Amino acid sequence: MNLNFLAEKKEKNRGESSLYSNRFEEEEHSMLIPRIKNESDQKRAERILEQMKSSSERLDRILSVFERINR
Repeated sequence: MNLNFLAEKKEKNRGESSLYSNRFEEEEHSMLIPRIKNESDQKRAERILEQMKSSSERLDRILSVFERINR
């Protein structure tokens, strides 16, 4: 099969389903960090930042345990 044909077909399909793919991407991101009903973008960003800080602190503690084990 011709690779140019496949590339053109993929590009054509991408244009037709762009609304669906954008919606899917948004749902996928929301699944990782669920949206709260009536939550503003600012509040959601603050909540995500707090979660990231908490995750970072947990990772730091885990890394320090592994560092102590390796000594």
